[in-house]
Amino acid sequence: MTAEKLRSLFDFYSAHLERSSRDGCPPIHRDDPQSGGTMRNHLRWMCEEARNNLIPAGRVEKAMRWLGFVQGVLFCFNDFTIDQLKDHSRPDEDKS
Repeated sequence: MTAEKLRSLFDFYSAHLERSSRDGCPPIHRDDPQSGGTMRNHLRWMCEEARNNLIPAGRVEKAMRWLGFVQGVLFCFNDFTIDQLKDHSRPDEDKS
């Protein structure tokens, strides 16, 4: 996967998370429901951090691990199916 494709995926998931924010999302710290942070907010932060800092710094492998985490949680939230996530990650020229 190219760095540009990786950036575009983080942009896509960040926009999706912004659109789909829900008050009912579980808090990040389950033992502290007043923490204010939700998993969707954390995923969005991960997308922005990877796009703006990890990829430009050449830390593409770490960004790829973060992408896998983001995609895994979005699957668990039933936002996307496995087939949709696989399709998102395909090179653009392979989609048709």
